[in-house]
Amino acid sequence: MKRELIRIRWQHIGILIVLLLSWLPRMLDLGARPLDNSEAVHALNAAQLTPDPAPYWPGEQETISSSPLYEWLTAAVFQIVGSGETEARFVPALAGLLLAVVPLTFRGRLSRLTLLLGSLFIALSPVAINLSRTAGGMMLGALFLAASVAAAAQPARQEKPDRKWILTAVLLGAALASGAGVFNGLLSLGLAYLLARLLFPQAALSETVRDGWREFMRYCWMTSLTAVLLATAIGMYRFGLAGLGESIVMWLRGWIPFGQLSALGFLVAGISYEPFILFTGIAGAVLAWRRSSSSGKLLTLWALGAFLIGLAYPGRSAQDWIWIVLPLSFVSAEGITILLGRLIGRERWLQVVALVSISLVLLGAALVTLISYVNGYLQQMVIGDNYLIGLALFAMLLLLSSVFVLFGLGWSWDIVWDGAGITLVLVTLALSLSAAWNLANDPGLGFRALWASNSPTENGVYLQSTLENASLALTGSSTAAPVFFQGDPDPALVWRVRAYPRYEPSDGPDAAAPPILIAPQGAGLSIYGAEYFGQDFALNLERGWFGMLPPDLLRWSLTHSAPTGSTGWVVFIQADIIALGEFSTGSAVE
Repeated sequence: MKRELIRIRWQHIGILIVLLLSWLPRMLDLGARPLDNSEAVHALNAAQLTPDPAPYWPGEQETISSSPLYEWLTAAVFQIVGSGETEARFVPALAGLLLAVVPLTFRGRLSRLTLLLGSLFIALSPVAINLSRTAGGMMLGALFLAASVAAAAQPARQEKPDRKWILTAVLLGAALASGAGVFNGLLSLGLAYLLARLLFPQAALSETVRDGWREFMRYCWMTSLTAVLLATAIGMYRFGLAGLGESIVMWLRGWIPFGQLSALGFLVAGISYEPFILFTGIAGAVLAWRRSSSSGKLLTLWALGAFLIGLAYPGRSAQDWIWIVLPLSFVSAEGITILLGRLIGRERWLQVVALVSISLVLLGAALVTLISYVNGYLQQMVIGDNYLIGLALFAMLLLLSSVFVLFGLGWSWDIVWDGAGITLVLVTLALSLSAAWNLANDPGLGFRALWASNSPTENGVYLQSTLENASLALTGSSTAAPVFFQGDPDPALVWRVRAYPRYEPSDGPDAAAPPILIAPQGAGLSIYGAEYFGQDFALNLERGWFGMLPPDLLRWSLTHSAPTGSTGWVVFIQADIIALGEFSTGSAVE
């Protein structure tokens, strides 16, 4: 009895640790990074459902809601606590937190330790963290689809066998109401089933699977009903039904080759951001097939199906790695559980600890040398002699290989395998945690995210400050002055000025000369017939290279920095308003 109480107590402590490690990177400084254009579209659509919609949205760039569940939930958040970057990302952040909890309900199929480790790996996954801090419905779709799979895999209760299939159908409907991204997840499950029929027919064609499929088909009508009800907020959001159709159209349109991320880029993004899950997942998959683990085989085929869909889908994005991360987290957890069992059963630890320590020191030195090289520090010390740098790296790797051979010959090769496994787990875990930290804490994302076509800068804060000063000088209120756009503004810019009224000819005596004008850089203002002072702001970073990958892939892989260009807008304010306020004036722009 005492041993059972101790086991439960430690399990609860593990759950609390998982919740804490999931909450911190998803909720802290959630609004530090500005909304990019894609996020702003969803946030602006949500703002249209509140009493304070953005005056310049929708415009010519109108985008129909493709994630209706996210948008009306976020609209409710806006009405309760106000609109901002934090509030726009609150629903995905909460969904990401719940996603890490879903595996803990997946009992009866995997061990408690495997479930706990799987939850921990999802909580710390860089892709999952990035999705949780991104406005949109992708994380909601991942949450509900994962919960649907977990419900379907639960052992059926004899007294109420239909309950789990009803729950599965309802959760699947919620996933469909979350946006277009979930269709790749569904397709990966379908491909995994086909692969299972070919490679693992005794499980895919078993009587249990056939009976379960028949039971689910009895309640699949609830999937459509749930999707419609949730997308329309139980009838209160009448455009949600169009959003459901738009999400299907967007996904189908993604099969036309116009995506900005190549198949090679998709592969590089996964290797760069998820090295831990990939390494331990592949090792766990090998062990699962060698040990004939049914759950491990099925999860491996799901991950393989998701990977193949990611390569085949032209409209792919690195966000689609979430469908690979979810099953691989459990496969990785099973592999780590086996490694822990081997270590616990080992009588002598000193050799393994010594091997791991030496390996980490040598690998750490090699990594520091490589980072110094790509940043240009070593070229200054060695006068640009790359051969000496390469020779130093080769010597470190040769020494590392010699250490493994000596330990294997001196003690046993089991020590080498255990030590190598622990070393690679620790190294890849450190790389993944570093990637997660950079994605969660970099206010100006730049091109740390390979899949981003554009990235906002922090200059939007200064643009808002300039508009506030001009509005105070003109009206006495920081957000009362009307603003006029020349050209078609980006969604991220419309989000920045959503609090300002739209300039109309009736707002001033001279309709041709708006007091505050925002125009693209290089725009001519002679048509307005007034003297303006202008201040330019670089609001978006764009890729500064052509091709599928950054020009220096090694540098990007280590530092996630790549060439960028910028697009800017200019805030023009009439000279007489400048005289009324406190501005740093330069030469007039006419």
